[in-house]
Formats: sequence, C-alpha cells, structure tokens
Amino acid sequence: MNGMRLILLLTKNILVEQQLQEQLQQLNYEVLCSVQAFHQLRKEGYVMVDHQVIIFSETITNREIAELLPKMVSGNLVIFRKFSVAPSLEEQEQLRKLGLKEWISGDIPCDQLRERLAEKMELLQQTEEQERASHQQHSVMTEKLLEHFLKTLTKKEKKVFLYLQEANGEIVSREELCDYLWKEELNHSRMSQLSVLVKKIKQKLKESGFSEDLLRTIWGSGYCLTPEFSLELIE
Repeated sequence: MNGMRLILLLTKNILVEQQLQEQLQQLNYEVLCSVQAFHQLRKEGYVMVDHQVIIFSETITNREIAELLPKMVSGNLVIFRKFSVAPSLEEQEQLRKLGLKEWISGDIPCDQLRERLAEKMELLQQTEEQERASHQQHSVMTEKLLEHFLKTLTKKEKKVFLYLQEANGEIVSREELCDYLWKEELNHSRMSQLSVLVKKIKQKLKESGFSEDLLRTIWGSGYCLTPEFSLELIE
C-alpha cells in the first residue's frame, strides 16, 4: 500500500543516507535519494518529482532549509528533518522556529520508522480526501448557482452570456456581438441595447451569488468573462 508513495530524500552526500534509504525500501517505499534534486530546488525552486514525503538530511543546514521551505507551499507534503541521533529539546525548538515539527533520526529502529511514516501517510490521505470532497461539493454548488442564474436570463441575455463563455476568456468585440445577435452592423441604437443587456446580466450574476466582475467591460474593445469562470455550459 505504501509502494505508490514516493519519498524524496534531499542530501549533500548520498553515502550518508544509505542506512535510512535501505530501511525505507524494506518498508516498501520508493525512495529518491538525490544531491541533484537539492541543488535544483535551490536554483530553480521546484523538483520534477511527484513526491509526497520530503526528508531533509542532516547534511543540509537549517539556513538552507529555511531558504527552501517557502518553495514547497504547493500541494500536500509531509516534511521531516533528519538528525544523526534523536534531537535535543533545543534542537527541536530550532526546528519549530523553521516551521517544521516532524523529525527522524538516523538510528531510528525500523519498526518505529514504519509507524511514524504510516501515521503521517494516513493523515495526508485523509487531508487529500477531504479536499477532494470539498472541491466536489463546491463544484456542485457552483453548477446549481449557474443553472439558477441561466434560468433568470432572457433569451437575448442568455445568448450574450453563452457566446462570451464559449470565447474562453477572450475579448469579444461589440461589433461581433451585434452581428451575432441582430445580424447587422453596430450602430448607436444597438450599442445602447447591448450595454443594457450586459448591465442586466451583471446584475443577475450578483443576484445569483456570483461576482458581477466575472463579466468585464473592456473599454474600446468589447466584453469578456474572466478566465477563472470556466464552468461547463448548462443547457
């Protein structure tokens, strides 16, 4: 069950990590012990590895860890600091000041390592499941709001909104909308009617629980829906 979980062991000396790497592999974890990944993270701010657990070797200084931690804010990660032996209370306090609380020692027995990792992996999995459930719930609520919103639109308003939505965030000119709605060139009368349609759509967006700023007026160019408003069309 742990085989699909990748552990990234960042170090400056692979030989130092040999015992821990063997222990982790015995526990059926896939381990990437890398000096190159450490330098890549420092230089470029990311590592091309799909990892769930990061272990900072004792060969890496606290200053270097402090430099790297802000680059690891994305995604759910379990981060451990490795010590040669169990850290003193002072060392644990320094660890907390860095923003870390998890640690392992190089002399940790295999059974203790197994339980520590299993506990953290379980918490990580629970967090991921909760986030997925929350995202699904949010998506369902958003779809219901959109469905309600579309029902409030007149035929012309709906045509404008769906046309803008199909543009995927690109600006649609007034001339293009005028041709689409009325099959004629833009004039002062149609420009006024189009402005009224857009104003009503914005108002109905707000009344349906969306921000009216989702529909933007780009002066001198036309209209667009914000790129983040990338919802599936509900017919």
